[in-house]
Amino acid sequence: NLSNNGEESTTAEIKLVNNVPYLKIEQVLADVTGRFLLYCNNKSILVMGGIVTSPQIAEFRYANSTSSYLQFGEDTIQEQKNMKTVDIADSTVWVTRTLKKSDVNKLLNASTISAWLGNDGYMVWGAYATVGNVRKKISDFVDNCLNY
Repeated sequence: NLSNNGEESTTAEIKLVNNVPYLKIEQVLADVTGRFLLYCNNKSILVMGGIVTSPQIAEFRYANSTSSYLQFGEDTIQEQKNMKTVDIADSTVWVTRTLKKSDVNKLLNASTISAWLGNDGYMVWGAYATVGNVRKKISDFVDNCLNY
């Protein structure tokens, strides 16, 4: 994996939790894994952006962050200057947002999706997934959610 800096191809698959389907998008990177869960909630798309690392690093980054946001391509999505929509579970820090209609359009056209934690401008830390190879699965999931 040296030729691609330890990055693996992005995967996307429909999963079920409590009979609720969601789309799991994941890319293993050199030092973190980007894990993005898309849920359909009442004809809205909820995105949980997961930054998967070790429990120690997750705890440290969560404790030392003051803001969070998602990014679709170059577009920053719903930056928040508090940690109310950020959760930590074992080795994963989750940044969660319910998408506005304009956010959905950005998601459908993005080449990457990412989740970020910030610290008053001093640093950002996060993970991403390159989604060109799974774009059809994303658009099918979104289409099914919003139109059926």
